[in-house]
Amino acid sequence: GSLPTRLDARRVVVVLADHGEYLGEHDLTGHMYYHFDPCLHVPLLVSGPGVPAGERRADLVSLVDVFPTLCDLADLDAPAGVEGRSIFGGPSREAVFAENGHREAPDLFRTHLPAATVDRLERGLKSVRTAEYLYTIDSAGEERLYERPGEMRVTDPGPEILASLRERVHRTLGETFPPGAQDDDYGDAIEADLRHLGYLS
Repeated sequence: GSLPTRLDARRVVVVLADHGEYLGEHDLTGHMYYHFDPCLHVPLLVSGPGVPAGERRADLVSLVDVFPTLCDLADLDAPAGVEGRSIFGGPSREAVFAENGHREAPDLFRTHLPAATVDRLERGLKSVRTAEYLYTIDSAGEERLYERPGEMRVTDPGPEILASLRERVHRTLGETFPPGAQDDDYGDAIEADLRHLGYLS
């Protein structure tokens, strides 16, 4: 459809999400612990002056690109040190990255899952996604490679592919893993919301 008439011709509208949800894909539910497309490939809709009308693109984009894109559409330079790039200017990305720190698995997991599975879920995780591959490495050094699209696991990846993607992750995200959620003193309502969303156990 078109923009409501009350929005003037200078207005840019952006619709996005911070993460998706697993609804059985890869036998998963929720949105934590893994870096597959159902969780990380989120909607990003942009409308306004300077945005090609009706265009649907398949480029790799990161949410860090939203602010530089808005600056570009407003004919402003993004401040120095801002990550990301305009999705309408310059070359498209060759890769996007994700990471999460160590997490404490909920008691429900500890009760119903094998200890080795719980250990894996509690590890930090870093990943890089390219047009061809999803590569992940966790804080115990376990590497996994998946072909894209479809995210089917590559059971015997060549060492040169792993080395190239590992170096790319380390160069962009570093080699250390951040801590998970801190024991901050939240108000009761915020803590209940965070617990309900799965951020606290």
